Amino acid sequence: MIITKIRLKNWKNFGEVNAVCGKRVFLIGPNASGKSNFLDALRFLRDVAQDGLQKAVAARGGMKAVRYLGARSSSDVGIVVKLDDTWEYGLSFTADSNKGEPKITEEYVNSFANDTENTLLQRPDQDDEHDPMRLTQTALQQVNVNKAFRDIADFFSSIRYRHILPQLVRDPKSFSPVPSKHDPFGRDLVSQIWNTPQITRNARLKKINKALTIAVPQLQNLSVEQDTNLFRKLRDYSACFPLPD
Repeated sequence: MIITKIRLKNWKNFGEVNAVCGKRVFLIGPNASGKSNFLDALRFLRDVAQDGLQKAVAARGGMKAVRYLGARSSSDVGIVVKLDDTWEYGLSFTADSNKGEPKITEEYVNSFANDTENTLLQRPDQDDEHDPMRLTQTALQQVNVNKAFRDIADFFSSIRYRHILPQLVRDPKSFSPVPSKHDPFGRDLVSQIWNTPQITRNARLKKINKALTIAVPQLQNLSVEQDTNLFRKLRDYSACFPLPD
């Protein structure tokens, strides 16, 4: 699957965004312009599919941190994603008036086939009206509900976010010879590439190299090789200065 369209409403520093996407997307802008916030909308959908709406919002500091500061009369936070021009998933939520926790105001799934649009899910529904607590959970996170569109939940769950930056310079105290795992700042990116089977690794690097050449024409070749001398030094350092249990 690929994301072909994404719409954001009252999401962090965006009042409204409507973007058409393709197989390759470049986000360009100055610091603090919202590039990371835009990408975090996709990571948010992953967290919703894996951990649920409540945890996904809480992990970002709650509704006040998620909602656009300029939101006025229409204060719902909304994310709509179209996938392969085959699926469309929409989620809107706001803060519960009593507890301040996120509550779904709309959730829907549409499928498209042969120029026909079919609605597979439209919430709130009658069950939600009889039990308002249901609106604290999305259909994405409920396997007994999402059977007809589980491909969407699986796709969102597969989203990976890698923020490549010189983390050693920004946060030297966090550096250690012990390898990081699933690090959002990308410190384990090279090791993940290296641990990929060689045939798969070379095929992926070839595709990445082709894409990067479009943005950086001077780039000639991209490869990953293990520095055995550095690996031995790090191993020896770890043996001399073991980390506490």
